[in-house]
Amino acid sequence: MNNISLILLLAKKRLIPFIKNPIGILISMFQPLIFLVLFGTIFSSVFSASGFDHTNYVAYILPGILIMNALFGGIYLGMSTLDDMREGIFNRYLIAPKSNLVFITGDLVYIFIFQLIQSLLLVALLWVLNYHQESFIQSFFS
Repeated sequence: MNNISLILLLAKKRLIPFIKNPIGILISMFQPLIFLVLFGTIFSSVFSASGFDHTNYVAYILPGILIMNALFGGIYLGMSTLDDMREGIFNRYLIAPKSNLVFITGDLVYIFIFQLIQSLLLVALLWVLNYHQESFIQSFFS
């Protein structure tokens, strides 16, 4: 088995619980949604009075929420790695005839796919909730 197929197999191993139960992705989106709704409504009047060019505070705060979400994803990946260490799965990885970097890369591919799905769902939800102003698109790419 070559390294690429092993990386994809390890990423699939981590993604299977979310494929079987996709509500987990929505549950993990709860905190960013609360931050967007809570801070977006509370600070929107302060934001418009301060003289910024942007007219939508949610569009301004969204990139920061997505970055925060990615950092929390790394924390959750570390917690699942600790579970693997406790259950003995990690020891099997260490004695495998493959590089340890392959196993780490498989986890990174998993967290990238998970965060990509979660971020796209969050942006799509905000698009549906009518936060798709021009400043939203500009703040996402600036």
